[in-house]
Amino acid sequence: MAASLGSVAAQDGPVLVVSSGGVIGHVVSTLLEAGGEAMIRMNLQSKNTGFTRIVGNERRLWLNSFNEAPHLEDGFGEVTYA
Repeated sequence: MAASLGSVAAQDGPVLVVSSGGVIGHVVSTLLEAGGEAMIRMNLQSKNTGFTRIVGNERRLWLNSFNEAPHLEDGFGEVTYA
């Protein structure tokens, strides 16, 4: 996973990565320097089609937002979870 994150961080400009809640939970818990239990909690809280934003550079990545779903709010769709 570290190699994949490094590869994405080295790109010039925004990058879209599509993944599952399990991988997102793993990445978020890694960025937050949390353990395996946090990874599981992040996965269980992941909304299907939610957005997680990560910012940074090739030296460091930071969690900017987790689990955004504005496209599902205000009657545009039902929120479901991973």
